[in-house]
Amino acid sequence: ILRTAFLHNGGAPISYWSGTLTVDYGLISGNGPATSGAVSLRNTILRISNSVIENNSSWNITSDDSYVIIESSLLRNNIGQAVVSAGSDGILEIRDSTIDHNVVSGSGAITAYSNSFIVIDNSTISRNISTNGVGGLLFDHFPGTVTIHNSTISQNTGFTVGGLLIQNSQGAVLQNVTIVDNRGEIVGGFARGNTWYLGLNRISLAGSIVS
Repeated sequence: ILRTAFLHNGGAPISYWSGTLTVDYGLISGNGPATSGAVSLRNTILRISNSVIENNSSWNITSDDSYVIIESSLLRNNIGQAVVSAGSDGILEIRDSTIDHNVVSGSGAITAYSNSFIVIDNSTISRNISTNGVGGLLFDHFPGTVTIHNSTISQNTGFTVGGLLIQNSQGAVLQNVTIVDNRGEIVGGFARGNTWYLGLNRISLAGSIVS
């Protein structure tokens, strides 16, 4: 899908089950509310490049058993449960992108659960607000892993944690990551949550700033 706009749909303008889909130079704006979100996926490989996702409501990108790549894109001014949600057995890569100024009522602007594997590289997650969870990123996904490189998590506000919460993860690597000026009722910047299995939440933090 090249240079296409998906505007003001009452449901999910992109709903794809089983296959491969590429959106390049797209605009997804003003869609919802819908429980399935602006983009709903299952068993799908999706690449979103050079695109803008803005002013949508409810879930924005929700996936199960899928491989989602978001690169060189802007996700801003969305509201709903989450901006990006990686469900069971999923892979999520966010590269060279900005997730900014979204308001969510769910667990976090970016959420990952149930054996999902996450890579965030050279990206910014900023000025997001969660009224019921983590402002920036929540990873709760045994036995998945988290890798964040060369990225900034800043000025997010959460009901519990402002910036980043990692819990029940098999492992996390944060390298050259800046986590600053986040606010939460419990923790402002970065928290390692509960574990229910020995050996979880092994976190490597190198060349990073947390304040």
